[in-house]
Amino acid sequence: MTTIYATVTSKGQITLPARVRRALHLGKGDRIAITLSEGDTHAVLRPIGSVVDELFASVPPRDRPANFDAQRKAFADETAKEVVEELD
Repeated sequence: MTTIYATVTSKGQITLPARVRRALHLGKGDRIAITLSEGDTHAVLRPIGSVVDELFASVPPRDRPANFDAQRKAFADETAKEVVEELD
């Protein structure tokens, strides 16, 4: 176990040392949870990931088109057809 020290400011804030931020993969704007032990003698810090980050790629797509270029062309053709119809 390694002990790392930080100082509390007059506003009750601390700066997490770079080693802690790297170990927990924390960046600007990331959130953390602080859990106090029974008796409030120890605190445990853990990162809170967003739901999107935690669920990303956990469910495969239902149907993935084999050819995106063909799909884009079909969309463009259909859009052009609708525009021409509106002009008539």
